[in-house]
Amino acid sequence: MFENKFSPNVRKVISLVVILITPYLFAHRFFDYSDLNKFMGFANKSDFFYFSSHTIIPFIICISVYFNAYKISYVPLSFIYLVDLIWILGANNIKHYSYLNFFYAILITLGLVLVYKALSYVKIFQNKIDLEAQEKLDLIQKELDRLEAEESDE
Repeated sequence: MFENKFSPNVRKVISLVVILITPYLFAHRFFDYSDLNKFMGFANKSDFFYFSSHTIIPFIICISVYFNAYKISYVPLSFIYLVDLIWILGANNIKHYSYLNFFYAILITLGLVLVYKALSYVKIFQNKIDLEAQEKLDLIQKELDRLEAEESDE
């Protein structure tokens, strides 16, 4: 897979941007839903911030993937999106930002991080096995070349 190589400073800045945009997903909570003053074509400011955050942030994520941001910087965003997903898929009587939603989102986020780490260890182990196998194949090829050279000398 094609991977861009950027300096660690660029990766750190992009990772920091990813972490700093996370509160924008919560910005709509600071505005009153009952505010009936229209704001940029929306019924209120809360709706504007909710929809704009869920529209803009995926673009920022795409840019951060291009710049190869550190994977750990995606954990807070994953948590927030999981809170929303649990609320959408959960019972209708659960409040959007209830403690139960946060608890489930924490468990799923930790589970995803653990699965990611386990898969990365499996990949490292597989690469080590592949390297050892390649070294053995090279030794066998050298021995075959030596034997072939001996046969041609006779």
